[in-house]
Amino acid sequence: MADYSSTAEVVAIVRYLMSDEVEFNADTIPTLVEVGAMQTRISNVLNMAFSSEGFAVPINTTNANSTAKSACDHFVVNEVAQMIEIAHPSRTFSGEESRVSNTMTLVKRAQEFVELQAYGLKVIGATQARKTSDGLIYTGLDKKSQRSDPDDNTREQPKFTRDQFDEGGSQADSTSIWSS
Repeated sequence: MADYSSTAEVVAIVRYLMSDEVEFNADTIPTLVEVGAMQTRISNVLNMAFSSEGFAVPINTTNANSTAKSACDHFVVNEVAQMIEIAHPSRTFSGEESRVSNTMTLVKRAQEFVELQAYGLKVIGATQARKTSDGLIYTGLDKKSQRSDPDDNTREQPKFTRDQFDEGGSQADSTSIWSS
């Protein structure tokens, strides 16, 4: 089941390819089942992109709002319509990209879409499954010896030394910033 869009929305865009059919069915190219699979696949790619940015997925009216859901619907409908146009036997793909590269860039387009929408989603209060700052570590301590566990090598250790990047190559104090 696709999280975004509906087949009716896709029909509105690709009706000119449907040979007098008013909806997708077993006789259309592609079939209703195939369109549903495209919607699900593209929704999943979009959800992965949202998840990588820390958002709870799927984006819906429970964890965001109707504006965010509508934007996701729009993205999926257009991607599905593009896939239908590529797959349709009466059409030749005449874009700058080949069929294969067009399909392969779906992940990139989804990631770009999410990156462009991320700030807006945060502003409207979309649920974030994790903070953007997850993975950053700051202890606020000047010396390793001040830590409660200075000898615990399973914890993050300093990566740089004092004055390591000073101009002129001065190695006046090349000790670790954690040294006592």
